[in-house]
Amino acid sequence: MAKKQRLQFDLTPEAIEQLDQLKDLADASTRADVIRKALRLYSWFISERNSGSEFVVRKGDDESEVKILL
Repeated sequence: MAKKQRLQFDLTPEAIEQLDQLKDLADASTRADVIRKALRLYSWFISERNSGSEFVVRKGDDESEVKILL
């Protein structure tokens, strides 16, 4: 197992509130867990985008193209 390293972030009160809301919505146990999950998702997203994948948002029969600029 790789050695863990500690990181420290300075976040605005609004960002902390958003992080806590995501923690609750995702049933994450800690803020760090939210960050780890977000990092995995972002890594997957970038990999897919770089390999030419396109993303679609579908809700019921409603489908729309999504342009995500990073």
